[in-house]
Amino acid sequence: MRKWWWVFLLLFSALHADSDTDACRKEIIQIDAEVKKLQAEKQKYEDAAQKYQAEGDRWQYSTGRVQEAYTAWGKANDQRAKAIDLQLQIDHLLERKYRIYQFYPQLQYE
Repeated sequence: MRKWWWVFLLLFSALHADSDTDACRKEIIQIDAEVKKLQAEKQKYEDAAQKYQAEGDRWQYSTGRVQEAYTAWGKANDQRAKAIDLQLQIDHLLERKYRIYQFYPQLQYE
């Protein structure tokens, strides 16, 4: 009787582990999609920052309008700050993904 109990326990734990693995697999897919979306958004902010930086440099060196240059540089800094915030979110998601891989290493190779 005890032998059957252990067999049943092992089977049940294997089934439970499969459902956990499936949930983690879905979470990794969601994380990858979110990271891809955030990276595209971050790239937009970086491009805008580069544009405003160049605009500010043009204002300062071509026309000598320093006030407009500082305004453009301020916009560039705002865009960079948004890109940094997005990078922090991306890092947090990737950390969560790698933490899942620590507990379910077989998911890395699928």
